[in-house]
Amino acid sequence: KELSWRSKDIIMFNAVISACAKCVQWERVLSLLVELQMGGLSPTVITCGASISACEKVSQWQTALSLFFEAESKNQMNIILCNATISSLE
Repeated sequence: KELSWRSKDIIMFNAVISACAKCVQWERVLSLLVELQMGGLSPTVITCGASISACEKVSQWQTALSLFFEAESKNQMNIILCNATISSLE
């Protein structure tokens, strides 16, 4: 079954956000999140997890916590998001 263009777009955004998170480019991650949402796409659990992880790596706990609560408000919680957020608070 072929993926819709929206599914392909979110997969592409997730891949780029994950790569930026691994390279500790947390500010780029946040700008990609804004771009994603302005394009009419919704962040997935993968998007949120990579974004929180990027913030955790540079001790941006306030931003990580904000992303956590945003994910929670959209019922996108899982253990990975919880652990990444807790790590950002350490």
